[in-house]
Amino acid sequence: MLTPEQSAAIFQKDLANIIAKTRDGKPLTAAERRVLRSVPDGITICDPNRDGEGVAKVFQRI
Repeated sequence: MLTPEQSAAIFQKDLANIIAKTRDGKPLTAAERRVLRSVPDGITICDPNRDGEGVAKVFQRI
């Protein structure tokens, strides 16, 4: 059985992978979509480097 610290580290790694894939425009796997569903409010990625592309590109909700 995993400790809470181990579970948190795995979750953090999964989120980092999801953010990287989203940034690259790659589709998410079913397991990655389940990770997102486990986050009650979803995740908003803030990318200030896309400032010239409008608010929808700067703040992407996944």
